[in-house]
Order: sequence, then structure tokens, then C-alpha cells
Amino acid sequence: MSVRSDLPEDDGLTVRVVARILLVVILIGGPIVLGWVAIDLFSVRQSLVTARSAMAEVRGALGEVDIDEAQTALAIASDQLDDATRRAGRFTWTIAAEVPYLGPTVTVTREVIEVADAAVEIAELTVTEGQELLAQGLDIAVVDGRVDLQPVLDARELVAAMPIERLVSARDQLAAPQEAWLPDVVEDGRVDTLALADETVATLERAQALTAALPGFLGVEGERRYFVGMQTSAELRGTGGLIGFWGVLTVDDGRITFGAVEAYDPFDDADPPEGETRVDRIRSIGLSPVNPPDVDEAYLGRYATTAAARSFPNINLDPDLPTTAKAILDLFELQTGERLDGVVLLDPLGVERLLEPTGDTLPVSADVAAEVGFEDGLPVDGFTRFVTDEIYDTFGFGRSNDRNEVLRELGDTAFERVIGGAWSTPEMVRAVAEATTERHLQVYSTDEDVQAGFRAVNATGSLELPDDGDLLAVTANNVVGGKQDVHLGHRSDVEVVLDEIQLGADGSVWALRWLGVSVHVDNPLPSSGRDLYIIGNCYVPDAVNRCFEGAPGANRTWFSLWMSPQTHTTRFISEDGTPPTRIAGTFRDLRVIDHFLVTPSESASGFTVEAAGRVPLRRGIDSVVYELRWWRQAKAIPDLLDVTVTPPPGWAIGDIEVEGGGSGRGMGVHGDGVERVVEVLDGVAHVRGTFTADTRLLVHLVDPADQS
Repeated sequence: MSVRSDLPEDDGLTVRVVARILLVVILIGGPIVLGWVAIDLFSVRQSLVTARSAMAEVRGALGEVDIDEAQTALAIASDQLDDATRRAGRFTWTIAAEVPYLGPTVTVTREVIEVADAAVEIAELTVTEGQELLAQGLDIAVVDGRVDLQPVLDARELVAAMPIERLVSARDQLAAPQEAWLPDVVEDGRVDTLALADETVATLERAQALTAALPGFLGVEGERRYFVGMQTSAELRGTGGLIGFWGVLTVDDGRITFGAVEAYDPFDDADPPEGETRVDRIRSIGLSPVNPPDVDEAYLGRYATTAAARSFPNINLDPDLPTTAKAILDLFELQTGERLDGVVLLDPLGVERLLEPTGDTLPVSADVAAEVGFEDGLPVDGFTRFVTDEIYDTFGFGRSNDRNEVLRELGDTAFERVIGGAWSTPEMVRAVAEATTERHLQVYSTDEDVQAGFRAVNATGSLELPDDGDLLAVTANNVVGGKQDVHLGHRSDVEVVLDEIQLGADGSVWALRWLGVSVHVDNPLPSSGRDLYIIGNCYVPDAVNRCFEGAPGANRTWFSLWMSPQTHTTRFISEDGTPPTRIAGTFRDLRVIDHFLVTPSESASGFTVEAAGRVPLRRGIDSVVYELRWWRQAKAIPDLLDVTVTPPPGWAIGDIEVEGGGSGRGMGVHGDGVERVVEVLDGVAHVRGTFTADTRLLVHLVDPADQS
């Protein structure tokens, strides 16, 4: 077969010569070009590694408000990225981007550089534009009870000006599905960069939401009044503990005042002090004869037997603060005629966290010192243990009024110390962050914008289903009436078995999931030898009530298991043979099952719930990810968890990540903490340890066939 050419003979010869020359150039020059690119890639990688390390130093320096160190580290990161950008912009890289196999590596490397450069731009803006603000340490001065709001307003403007959009765009480009082969070192760099970009974007978005909300919360637009409830961890309720003390916090353009603290004691039958109306007392609020008119019917139905909507001691049985806060505000308005702007809940650990930046001791009066022996003041690091345990050794069952006076004095003094402003702002910011992380400080605002800001930093105590994840929460309510809950141990063994992975019509990914949850209580309390307020209960002979009438030292806890809405219960097993208190139903779009567990003195008891349902997964870079979120109730004792996740048939565990979890230490049986173990055993993901805050368990599932 012949091929006809329309070119003249001389032109045809010219074309053949040029083609041969180009072939020689490609054969000889191609390896040289690729060699240059390979050398550049190695140099770029080194620059990116150095820049990443420098950026970590920038972040640490900013956290310590060390501007000089931040500027030095930022200059290193900027220089390294300039070098990487210069190399990646060479003509040889443009040629290499079109070469099979090498092209995707060049493209991804350039995208990594773009993400890093966007992050450095944000850091430079923070250090330059915010230098004066940072140099002052975001110093929030408190003078005569008024917070200087200018640094807060300056921070809002600074964060609002951050070019997050460029970073988000660069991150999304890098995260686009990558079908082509990449060297392991490039793929690992891509994964690490995406993780850091996600974290940076999330941090900036939280900062924007919070700084936008704070001025409104602090009354920059007018007076705001908040119900402040002091919860005791010794007697658990859904949001953290029985509200034993309360007051009204008023904030007006930064000026903070706190009304007289009121006390509630279910054993105190004394008449109100002379001149004080029953409306002014929390006891009267708790004994309203009617429900507030706007209480949700589902709430009334779930808590009907406890009269939670009109009984202040039970009003926070529900763990979701937005739900509880609305009931508190409605009941308060019903009884007082006043409508407040929000709710703030604190427990002893929250107070202790906020006191830490103010000094090592909390002053006490001579009268209190004579009673409790703290002549030099109450050690701050012993505040929680004293007010939830040791105080009952001095002011037991028969001295409620004396005990309440001491607690009131400590509360008033603590508030004065915190609002006094004699603390380092960065230290107080860290203390507030720690308190909110473990829900020892929770905030609800009726202002939607303010609420959105606090929700962004997980400060609102919301119990809700996470996006693209599975949920499990085990919450406890004390139904003994005594102060036992700082002495116990709570254990939960969680077994997750994933089955068939399904692809939805909209591209979503789902898996069938079997769930087994075993809940146990370790009760070390004796049947005698301690005050009745600790080992006793609210049963009073010859009195008509609905209290637990168990033996001294026995514990009775109302446990609620909250799960994803697609879950249905398949089996319930109690170690003592009792049936579940309430079969799983739906409340606030969550599935919940309830059981009243009785644990005798110096023993352990438990029950098991088995359930099944469909749960969402999400696509990772080279895997699908199952997320289990353990929602953590505010308690003084840690939760001991043992979680296993078995992958679906034909799949394997590629990686395990554990995020959050808190300090893992506290009071009670497991108070010293158990070291966390994260490992894969026989193909099963295993996480064990003690946890004191919300925890995200991310299990990356890989198809072995794809990996090969």
C-alpha cells in the first residue's frame, strides 16, 4: 500500500529533516527536561516541608502572642514558598505538565503550592494588619465591671477581612478526584495539605462566626439579660447537673452586673425570708402549678412523669441545651413576667477552669475558713472536689442552710474574681475554650446571629446529628436524690459492625450498620459511714413523694441512648433481668431508648442495647470514611469507652483518626484516666480509653482491590 503526498519533493524532504531533528531533540532533550523537573520536584518538596514546619511555628507563636517569633517563622515560610513558586513556574514544568505519568504530579504539586501560598497570605495579614492587636495580646481590659469592647470589635474586623475564599478555592481544586497515578510522596503531601487546609478553613470560619457574635452577646447593641444556672455535677441532669444556684446576668455595652444569687434545696422546707416573695425564689419557680404556654408537646410527652416544664429541679433533664433553655426561659417568664435573652450554664469544673487564670487560691471569709479549714483560701485546683464532695463531710444532710451559705459565698467570690479582670487574656481565652470543649460552660442566646456564633465553636450544648456521620450519646440523669455522681464510674462498650456499602442515586454513600452498646455503672459507695446526702436518697419516711426508696449506697440512674434516626432497636438485655424503661422512640429527630439502672452499694451493673440501621459514609481522597461521633454529657467523671468497628466484607481498615476527647481525667472510679489505645487488631478498628469531651472516631475504609 502506498501513501500519496501532495508536497513538492523538496518540501517533503524539508519536513522529514525537521521531523528527524525534533525527534533527536525529544530523545536527547526530553530526559534532560524531565531531569530538571525531577530536581525541581525534590527541591520544591524540601521547600514545602520547610514552609510547613515554619507555619507550625507561626501558629504556635501566635498562640503565645510572640509577634517577633511569628514574623521570623513567617519570613522563612514565605521565602520557601517563593522558591517553590519560582521553580514550579519554569517553562520546563509547563512542558512536563503535558507528559504522561509526570503531568499529574506536576499539576498536583502546583496545587499544593497554591494552597500553601493562600495560607501564608492569611498568616501575613494576621501578623501585619493585626500586629498592634496581637501585640496587646487581644488584651480585654475589665475596669469597674465593664469589658472594653474595642479589642473585640477590632478582632471582628480583622477576621472578617481574611481572604478565606482564596484558600477555600485552592483547597477545593486540590481535593478534586484524582484518577491518575501519583508517587506516594506526592499523594501523601496532597493528603497532608488537604488536612491542614480543612483545619485552617474550619478555624477561620469558627473565628469569623464567634467574633461576629461576641459584640452582640456583650450588649454592644443594647442591654442583654441572661439566666445563669450553676449546675452541680454531684447530681446529674441532662445538661450537666441539678441547678442549685441561679442569678440574672445583665450586660450593657460591656458593663456586667450579676443579681443576687438564689439557692434551691429540695430538702429546705423553710419559709421564705421576711420581705422576699416566692416569685423571687427558685423554689417557687420550680413549683409552678401549670406548664408555660409555649412548651413543645413532644417535650411535655417525653418528660410528663417528671413535670420538667414546671419543675425547676427537673427542667434540664433533656441534654440538648437549646431545648432546655427554651423551657427555662418560658418558665422564668411565666413566674416572673420577665423575658430574658438567653441562658448560661456553669458547673463546678467550669468555675474551676475560669478561676485558674486568676490565681492559685480563692479567698474565703473568716467564718467559712473556721468551718472548712482554708485559712489561706480554697485551692483553686480543689474547687470542684470541695463543692461536690468534701463540703458534705462538714455540712451534711442536717445543715443544708449552712452549706448553701458557704456555696453562695464561694460563688459570689468566684464571679468577682473572674469579672475583676486581674488575669492574662490569652490564659482566660484558653480557660474558656477548655470549659466549653467539655461542656462545663454552655451558652444559649435568643439572638439567632449570636447563637450561630456560639454554635460554630460548639458552646451551645446542642445534641444533634452530625453531617455524614453516625451518632451515639449516652446521657445520665440522677434519680436517687443524693449527691452520688462524682463517685461513680461510667463505662460503655460499643461494637459497630458495618455491612453492605450502598451508593445512593445522588452519589451519596451508605452502609448497613449493626450497633451494640453495653452501659455499666461501677458504684464504690458504701452502705454506711458517709453522709446521707451522698449515700442516701430523697426518700423520707412518712412523706408522699416519688423518690427512689432503695437501700443506702444504692445508685439509680436514668440512662438515655441517643442514636441516628435510621436506627431501630433489635434487642435489650439487662443484667438484672429488668425490661427497658422505654422502648426506642423518636425525639428531636433522634432515636432514643431509656432505662433506669439500679446499682447496689459496692457493686457494678449494666445493660446492653442492640440496634441496626443505615448510616451515611463520606468519600475520602482514596477511601470512604465512617464517622462515629460520641456526644459527651458534661460530667465531673470521665467516660471509659471501648469501641470496635468491623469493616464490611471485602473491605479493610486503611486508617483510624480520633479527634477531641478532652483530658480524660476527673473524679470517680476512672478519674485518674486510662491511656487511650488506637489500633487495628485482626482487621478491626479498636479505640479504648477515658474521654471527657465530644469525640470523633474516623475509620477510613479501603477496597483492597483498589489498593492493589
